[in-house]
Amino acid sequence: MNGKVYYLRGSNITLHRFFEDPLCGDLPWTAAWVHKLLAVIPKRMHWNSFRFCIGPVPDHWFDVCDEAGLLIQNEFPVWTGGKGWYSHPHYYGRIPRTNSAR
Repeated sequence: MNGKVYYLRGSNITLHRFFEDPLCGDLPWTAAWVHKLLAVIPKRMHWNSFRFCIGPVPDHWFDVCDEAGLLIQNEFPVWTGGKGWYSHPHYYGRIPRTNSAR
């Protein structure tokens, strides 16, 4: 990056698979949970990158990653089948989140 070798340390996030867990609820839209997932935990583990795959992540995740200084490989747009291809009920047209305690 910027003419220097930059080693990527991190992991994959397959949010679509997380939606299969009935306990996931509205966590992907809960600011504190997302901040912990994308800023607090990676910093503790000295990670600097994530690969998002197997489904899109909510747009605000990119803001959190930017603030945390993480590099993102956003793979999902590359392998989709075109407009309307992805229709997981937890992502598009989901019911607005409530202020429930976790």
